[in-house]
Amino acid sequence: MCFLRRVIIILILMTFLSIMESPSLRAQNVEDYYQVDYASVEFSKTEIHGAEIFYASKSVSITCIRNVPINISQGRFTYRVIAEHKVSGNITILNPSYTIDITPFPTMAGDIYEINEAVPLQFDQVSESGDYDIVLELTRAELRVFSSWYDITGDIPEEQRTQFIGMVGYAPWTVITENVSNITPSSAMLNGSLDSVSDYNRVDVSFQWGASTGVYTNETTPQEITSIGPFNTEINGLSSNTTYYFRAKATGSITQYGDELSFTTLASDTVMYDLPLSPGWNLVSLPLIPNSIDIDDILTGIMPSLDTVWAHDDLTKEWSNYNPLAIINSLNEMKDGVGYWVRVTSSCTLTIEGEQPTFPYEITLYPGWNLVGLPLMSESKPIEEMLTDIMPSLDTVWAHDNLTKEWSNYNPLAIINSLTEMDDGIGYWLRVKNPCTLTIVGP
Repeated sequence: MCFLRRVIIILILMTFLSIMESPSLRAQNVEDYYQVDYASVEFSKTEIHGAEIFYASKSVSITCIRNVPINISQGRFTYRVIAEHKVSGNITILNPSYTIDITPFPTMAGDIYEINEAVPLQFDQVSESGDYDIVLELTRAELRVFSSWYDITGDIPEEQRTQFIGMVGYAPWTVITENVSNITPSSAMLNGSLDSVSDYNRVDVSFQWGASTGVYTNETTPQEITSIGPFNTEINGLSSNTTYYFRAKATGSITQYGDELSFTTLASDTVMYDLPLSPGWNLVSLPLIPNSIDIDDILTGIMPSLDTVWAHDDLTKEWSNYNPLAIINSLNEMKDGVGYWVRVTSSCTLTIEGEQPTFPYEITLYPGWNLVGLPLMSESKPIEEMLTDIMPSLDTVWAHDNLTKEWSNYNPLAIINSLTEMDDGIGYWLRVKNPCTLTIVGP
């Protein structure tokens, strides 16, 4: 029985210490029975924020090189993982218990057992920020011999039950760089957010920014944050039509950074126009001359909600369309003065960046149906005023309410019409008898 217990102890020490990656501490005589090949512990992340889960991965290969003269059928090893703060020494439990089950246990020469473990770890959000040593602790060790389980945890020297496996940094907050807003030719609003902030933590947040990726020559004045939520800072004195790069920064006892994002300031004569879209079909137009007529550039802000876009050639009466999932599309550009059918799956806002059209603004109309849009105007205007110069050729006008999905129309011969005004950003169906030109005199 003494021999049996000695072999059991040797085996448990071998397995435990090999997993712990401590070749200098291997139990005596283990090499007579086993060859152990192992890799260093790898962490999925070494900078941990808030309550996020990260993993410690370890690969071990155990090869039996000599028959073991005992019928060991199974091994069970239970561990916990702790983090010890390098300055204060405070202990945080990252994983209170996980078990490695080795079945069947390798006892015949040539037997190989592979251990590939990815252990989930998580900090308690009241943990203090800073650098931590990560330690693996064996809490229970058992071997099954001749159908009986032997708990030999107590036979393993206490100093051999723990092993340093690496180091990570922790911050009880997560700082996120958000998309910029309120872009002008010379200014922009930088946005960020902070979550997973422990109640007792004070965090100073700011933004780093510059004109080259990864090079931050400027930093905004830090703001003190004591709770989760958004934060922002406006920066001024920017050059027009220039790309800038920025990231959010949060500093407590350690410093964390958000991802880098970029934005381009508007050209000096650029105007922005927000066009709200509702789920389903929307009949719209571009009231500005867009900075880029490429349809991907124009629609980039609504791509998550976009289903399809259709355009009508008023001369040929043919249709073209754009599908964001298609490889080839017949519609590749969007221009001012044209109406478009845009179908989206959820409410969103299409932001148009471009120049104010000059006046008088002319739209060529062809016999039959024409799908058109008006330039940016100061206010909506009576339909008779807008269409005065084409009245001799005008048959009818139809407009679609993108929110209610109802139609309204205008007939120059009717006494009462449901469509009485025209405005920018809307697509209109105009049917005329003869070729003519609609001239918009001014905004």
